[in-house]
Amino acid sequence: MTIPTILKALKQKKKRDRQISVNYNWLYFKNKAKEQLTSKTGHDLYAQHKIEIEPIFADLKTHLKFKRFSVCGLTATSSEMGIVLMAENLSKLSKIVKPPDLRPKKSG
Repeated sequence: MTIPTILKALKQKKKRDRQISVNYNWLYFKNKAKEQLTSKTGHDLYAQHKIEIEPIFADLKTHLKFKRFSVCGLTATSSEMGIVLMAENLSKLSKIVKPPDLRPKKSG
């Protein structure tokens, strides 16, 4: 829809003039991002992003039950995110490294 069409529809609905503002800067960057994502390079990067990034946040939400920060401020949230990511890395490490057998050996 074009802007004149929207203005016409608004006038017909309420029988009075309404003001509508358009953020041309936002429209420019929106179109630029759309062009970049529809290019071959952008498509490949976005596909790789789904493989590398999104599963990590899904694991944080499901396995660690981390859905929101419990602190305020940039320093505190950075620290909390660091702790959460360390916990995630430790859980991955525990799957790779086998614990030593601590049972006593039978003699004889």
